[in-house]
Order: sequence, then C-alpha cells, then structure tokens
Amino acid sequence: MMKKMFVVLILLGVLACTPLYDTLEYEKYITIATLMDEKKCTKENVDRLVDESRYLFRYSFHKPNDQEVVEATFEIYSALKELQTRLELGKLSPKYCELKFSGISMLVARYAEIVGKRPR
Repeated sequence: MMKKMFVVLILLGVLACTPLYDTLEYEKYITIATLMDEKKCTKENVDRLVDESRYLFRYSFHKPNDQEVVEATFEIYSALKELQTRLELGKLSPKYCELKFSGISMLVARYAEIVGKRPR
C-alpha cells in the first residue's frame, strides 16, 4: 500500500512539473502563423504581428516551468519588433522583409509544433 502511494505521489509530482497543452497559447501561435502566411510588410500587418507576439510572450512569461517557451516567444517578439522599427524608419526593402518573414515563420511553426505536441 505504501509503495502504491509513493508511486502515485511521484507521478503527480512529475505531472505538476510538466507543461501541459494550452489552447490559448497554441491559438496565438496559429494566429501569428496565419498572419505571417500573408507575407504583407504593411504597417497594419506588422503592428498586429507585434501585438500578437507581445501578448504571447507576456502570457508565456507568467506560466510556471516553461522557460524554453518564454525564450522562444521572446525571440519571435524581438524579431517582429525589429521588423516594425525598420518599417517605421523606412529602412525595409521588400527582399529583407521576405527573408525576415521566412525566418520568423519557421520559428513560429517550430514552436507551434512543440506546444501542439504537449499532452492534453
């Protein structure tokens, strides 16, 4: 009996430390990916991407035991913020925008896959 309780306690401890599937977090990755698919370097689109990624970063930041996702969301947010700054300064060529969108899209897809594979 004592062994069974010990095993159950260990399993509960492991589950408590394991980040579980989060529909809101996953939805934000999909929203960002969908906006990225448009490949529009317009002020409106980039501003929306920055807002969505900032929300995702802040949301991830306040979740326990999820440092990898916090770092990932910050990387996405920073890249989009840099794109927004260049756009505002008029220092954004169409080719640079295309390359930046491609790189950020790969990051978003990779982390959406990681978050999407978490246990439900």
